[in-house]
Amino acid sequence: MKYFPQGESSGDEYASLTTAQRKALNRKFSRNFKAYHKQLDKLKRRISPEAWKFFALGFGDTGLHDARLLTFSAGDDLNFAVHRNQASKARKYKTEVRILILNRKQTHLYSFVCTEIRKFLFNYPVQDPRWNWHQIDLLETYELTSVNKRYLSLELLFSSNTTLLVEFGQLRYKRQRLLPG
Repeated sequence: MKYFPQGESSGDEYASLTTAQRKALNRKFSRNFKAYHKQLDKLKRRISPEAWKFFALGFGDTGLHDARLLTFSAGDDLNFAVHRNQASKARKYKTEVRILILNRKQTHLYSFVCTEIRKFLFNYPVQDPRWNWHQIDLLETYELTSVNKRYLSLELLFSSNTTLLVEFGQLRYKRQRLLPG
């Protein structure tokens, strides 16, 4: 995470800081926030208007802080329906990554489908001393950044110290309102 690294303002650690240390940390966060938005403005033409609006303005109720990762999948044909007659056919599909996230209030489902994959990494630290609940747990923060002129990077950091990084060429973003129920 380039702009919002882990642990800089997490709960107990933040509470134990002096007033001066808190002010310095808040100033650093403010500088990072401004720098993140400055670089995000440069990505406006590289993603859909809906996706850009989410990453630029998706905080508070429309954001994903404390959200849950429902599904992370990667493969060459995530829509493949296994049928005996189809399995033998040579198929040429491109790798894609799908991420499905439920927001904290469980009112919206967010879908990120990344194609033209350059790299993806999923790091699930089994023996992390921070938490040992055998869960990925809550989403702490996320960033959309540029890798180069062709690829973007989506990075997610969870409270269990799990990280998910996808470098991709194209992003399909969707936000679906869930009916109460």
